[in-house]
Amino acid sequence: MLEKTQTYTSIDISEEGQVSLRLTTTITEDGNIISKSHHREVRLLEDSVEDLPEHISGSIAAYRAGLS
Repeated sequence: MLEKTQTYTSIDISEEGQVSLRLTTTITEDGNIISKSHHREVRLLEDSVEDLPEHISGSIAAYRAGLS
């Protein structure tokens, strides 16, 4: 059986306020990885993060709070 999972595997926040996210897509068949790919996305700290998973948006919110 084929299964596709997508997970954010990296988050980096630069001093300039850019948030770099790496989304990893893994395709498995019967528990064996048959494909893995990465997509990188860059946002600014002031951009909305409501569409991101809670653990990612929470990390960004904590970083923002530390700047205040």
